[in-house]
Amino acid sequence: MDKGQILCDYRTAKNHKKQIPILAELNACSKEEIIDILTEGGYTRTFNTNGVDISVKRKEIENRYANGDDVATLAMAYHISKKAIRTLLNVPETEDDKPMESKDTQTCKETINRLYEELNEANDKILSLTKQLDGERNDNTALKEQMASMEAKIKELKSHAAESDSFYSRYQDQCIKINQLNTTIDVLIDKINLLKAVYA
Repeated sequence: MDKGQILCDYRTAKNHKKQIPILAELNACSKEEIIDILTEGGYTRTFNTNGVDISVKRKEIENRYANGDDVATLAMAYHISKKAIRTLLNVPETEDDKPMESKDTQTCKETINRLYEELNEANDKILSLTKQLDGERNDNTALKEQMASMEAKIKELKSHAAESDSFYSRYQDQCIKINQLNTTIDVLIDKINLLKAVYA
């Protein structure tokens, strides 16, 4: 069996991992020789949990990635770690691998920014009114009431901002936990693949 036939048989196999010793036996050679042929043919022997070499599906994966599928989606679809997908695609780890902010969280951040802007405006107005009082040196009742109203508004804005900050802080903690869990899952999948490779 020539190299082309070996590569063809490997590519069309359902379980590429088990196909290597079969090809070695059919060709009366060592597994190492078969592996060398596969490497020359561009197959990296990156096996998923089903024994499928995802490098055989490189073009399919590259097309899906080009059409908008992210690394996490591809890893789940092909039953392999995100690290293996990134290696196959030659894609570095980026912010895209981290959990995206939800719409509620984005709205919360916008609300916090708006509250702080209003807070700054209120503070500026109080300073202006205070200077006006100092300059005029009178007990204008209406002006004092206006200042009291602005101070009450500031307290209310501070209260809303504190609640929003608390919500965002809890969300950030959840994101960190999700990242840690994803990392743990990647490590476990890699260890499972390594154990399968050792005891295959």
